[in-house]
Amino acid sequence: MLKKLYSNISKAELTALHKLASDSSIVIKKADKSGSIVIMNKNDYKAEVKRQLDNSVYFEKLTEDPGEQVYQNIFKCVNNRDIEDEFDTFPDNILTAQFYILPKIHKEYDSKFPLRYPGRPIVAGCNSATENTSKYIDYTLKPNMQSLLSYIKDTSDFIQKIKSVRFRSKHSYLVTLEVNSLYTNIPHSGGLRACKFFMDGTNHSTKLSSKNIAELIQLGLENNCFQFDGESYRQCMGTAMGSSMAPAYASIFMGNSDTIYNNLIEDYIGLAIDTNISDIIITGDFNYNTTILNEIHLSPAETEDVLKSLTAHKAAGPDGISN
Repeated sequence: MLKKLYSNISKAELTALHKLASDSSIVIKKADKSGSIVIMNKNDYKAEVKRQLDNSVYFEKLTEDPGEQVYQNIFKCVNNRDIEDEFDTFPDNILTAQFYILPKIHKEYDSKFPLRYPGRPIVAGCNSATENTSKYIDYTLKPNMQSLLSYIKDTSDFIQKIKSVRFRSKHSYLVTLEVNSLYTNIPHSGGLRACKFFMDGTNHSTKLSSKNIAELIQLGLENNCFQFDGESYRQCMGTAMGSSMAPAYASIFMGNSDTIYNNLIEDYIGLAIDTNISDIIITGDFNYNTTILNEIHLSPAETEDVLKSLTAHKAAGPDGISN
């Protein structure tokens, strides 16, 4: 005998939900953090997306659908290196990646934004032409990410690490530093250099050389194309949040800083990166005159990457994606 199903909401509430779902003048998304649901005016939502996509530092508007060209770029790269047996080159049914944003309602209210809050840019690449390549890169890079001194797997891992920390004096503090819009601000040259550096020092679980893997990473970065509202774009800086390879790629890029932080701070706990956070957690003895950044000396290559990132922030301005 089938049990009767009971709803946990009233008929009036159910009717209201159906009405909201069919309202073409609004957009309903989850908030970037906190798990809240946000209902937005569609025109304001589109205006915030346009504000971001019009920033030529990060995005390039295309005059035609790049789908066929992206397909050919991937096909040629994979076949020219005789690595097609390493993974399925394409999904069964290729779809065009789509761009959307999640409102950052945890930020301060700011009337200069169309939504009064900035939006976190996401490229939904499920079944896109680059998805399988991105998954393969993630599989290849993940062991390097997990071997980083700064790697933090999850909350439980962080709790275990923080338990071992002992504060040495009254000047000891627990400090967190947030990397501002990490994914979109990683210069391609810096990300590729970091990945190759770590891959050169390890054995891979694949037959590919570090050079071949770096070429696949570059392929994914340079063919990150998507659509919004029927128009085509390409992301020309950073990696796409929503890409399978993005967390490992970003972690390894930041992993280049491990030696710097550990030479500078006695208890550098680590770097926590997932699809939404990129935080550095440290402890140490500080006083009010401590200036950490003045102690960091970068190589010429690292300086180039930092300057490119700073230039991007400057070009983006107060209304840019760096918020």
